[in-house]
Amino acid sequence: SKNKNHCTHMQKLNRNLLSYNGYLSYSRKWKWLYKDYIFSMITPKKKGRLKPFIDFMHDDDSQEVTNLFLKKNLPSIFGPESFITGIREKYYFSKTDYEVPESKNLAPSSESIISAICGYYNVSFNELLVTRRGVFNKPRNVAIYLLRNIRGDNLNDIRNIFQINAYSTVSSIIQTVSKLTKSDKRHRQQIAEIKNIISKGQM
Repeated sequence: SKNKNHCTHMQKLNRNLLSYNGYLSYSRKWKWLYKDYIFSMITPKKKGRLKPFIDFMHDDDSQEVTNLFLKKNLPSIFGPESFITGIREKYYFSKTDYEVPESKNLAPSSESIISAICGYYNVSFNELLVTRRGVFNKPRNVAIYLLRNIRGDNLNDIRNIFQINAYSTVSSIIQTVSKLTKSDKRHRQQIAEIKNIISKGQM
């Protein structure tokens, strides 16, 4: 089954470890070990599930899994494209810390964020690059804010995208939009609407 194919390879690596003994045991000392989820991936039956589990653990890995673990750098998410997309949709916008490096693998691209903003404000990318003293270029500033807020892009990368001379200017824009998002209900609603568009674009 598909669940069998995508049951993590690490479970097989554990067959000689202490936890594997726990999966085979009915002793009370293993009550702390949560087995139901792993067993349910092997068989939906509640009774007689130990034998299918043992058989699975002794099966050879699929070529797909074998190829995965031959790689030097393992991907953060493994599975069909539909599964990977589902994980991105479900978890990325609820993350608590964009500074975690691996969270970038869930992030929408900078191009998709900028495209969503151009569509929302009905402007071209070139209009995002316009800088006039004393003029608040809202689409550009929101784009800068969301690249930082959603993706956690560093200030220099954002500066290069928008052809801004100093990264301190980028930092100032992010702080300004952040304060505006907290204090202005209409602006906060617009940010939420744009994020929703970006999230749907992931789908």
